[in-house]
Amino acid sequence: MLGALFMLLDLFNFARGVRSIEGTIVGVQRELGTTSHRSNWRTARGRRLYTYRPVVEYKVDGRTYRFLAKVSASGYKGKVGKKVKVNYDPRNTSRGRLGGARELAFPGIIGACGLIAIILGLLAPSKNAATVEPS
Repeated sequence: MLGALFMLLDLFNFARGVRSIEGTIVGVQRELGTTSHRSNWRTARGRRLYTYRPVVEYKVDGRTYRFLAKVSASGYKGKVGKKVKVNYDPRNTSRGRLGGARELAFPGIIGACGLIAIILGLLAPSKNAATVEPS
């Protein structure tokens, strides 16, 4: 939950005053999918599952910048050359991020799950609470 909060704060801080521009996926970095309870993802047949993190290039005032996206997904496989929306900070044009829904969805989903867990924890009756027997 705390990690999601920091991700959201970073996102909101970055989002203040950003400008959007079209960028291009110039490469894709393949990564082995991981989870906290397993060392790697596998299909039912035992094949490894991979995700793909795009390398995006964009130009501002004639200068070219590149960044490795913060999110990875299987949908980026084979997308080299695809045009994507890039948000960049006009105060520091080298700070670019993908401008799509995937970039925003992850911290939002993690934060919402953490908030639900906290609320359920506060509302759930305690197992140690003393029971009052009627007289």
